[in-house]
Amino acid sequence: QTQQIEDFVQKKVDAIALAATDPAGMVPAIDAAVDAGIPVVTYDGDANTDKTSTFVGFDYYDDGVMVGEWAADYINENLDGKAKIAVIDFPQSAIVCGLRAQGFIDTVLEKTDSEIVAQQDGKATRSDSMSIMENILTANPDVQIVYGINFDTCAGAKAAIEAADRKDIIVLGTAYGEEAFQALENDDPIMKAFASSSPQTQAKDTIASIVKLLNGEEIPKETLSKSQLFDATTIKDYDWKSIIEERNN
Repeated sequence: QTQQIEDFVQKKVDAIALAATDPAGMVPAIDAAVDAGIPVVTYDGDANTDKTSTFVGFDYYDDGVMVGEWAADYINENLDGKAKIAVIDFPQSAIVCGLRAQGFIDTVLEKTDSEIVAQQDGKATRSDSMSIMENILTANPDVQIVYGINFDTCAGAKAAIEAADRKDIIVLGTAYGEEAFQALENDDPIMKAFASSSPQTQAKDTIASIVKLLNGEEIPKETLSKSQLFDATTIKDYDWKSIIEERNN
């Protein structure tokens, strides 16, 4: 990426959009580009410099809020306003996963009389999340809802639930991709709702920020894209198959 930015500076491009793979390591190249009069917009992955024009990311706390609101409606309609809930998170990702988990917890506890009976680190992987879910089921056999911070976390929890032959537990979380959308479209008995951070939305917001910059408009230092909430009903109105096909090509 450093070499790419240096090449862009030599070509005197009008602007640079960058998903920084190394927040600290990219700083010298970004600063050099900005000093050369080329604005840099970061997206998906930010950099540790205040010289970028804006960072385009997602409102991760709101991801959790969306799912928390769906869960609250489900609990109030089906569980008399009370539920035993487990959260499988990933503390190492405080900004993304931590905010997702907190948004969910704050919302579901505010809107229902539920209880978080377990909150454990699934390391954002299927195998670890499956193992964690097995432990949760042993310690808290009355758990009714599981929230996962990404799809692999949710998939691991589902695998443990199926292995235990539990048909009274649902899984919610954050996910974007074919497996997640297929589960919702097929009205999976366990996976019920996901907040989905669309790459298309982020791409559009990134380009919109660059256009504003080139037009001389002021933009905020942080631009937060909004995710979408999908369940078995709303997924039918989303043309996810063509998006997945386009990405695969």
